[in-house]
Amino acid sequence: MRWIPIPSRKRICLGEGIARKELFLFFTTILQNFSLSSPVDPKDIDLNPKESGFGRVPPEYQICFLSR
Repeated sequence: MRWIPIPSRKRICLGEGIARKELFLFFTTILQNFSLSSPVDPKDIDLNPKESGFGRVPPEYQICFLSR
């Protein structure tokens, strides 16, 4: 019988911190340069996920990017 070590702590990705910072900079730059608006009244937006054969699927949204 072979001994298989089980890690005692959660595994982490070494690049996760860099990826999070890059995503933060990406979205911050978009929000600094564009105003976001919805062509649909916010009260009419359905936020409930749609049921699928494999699970839940997020609904589609329409967003307008207006240059500042």
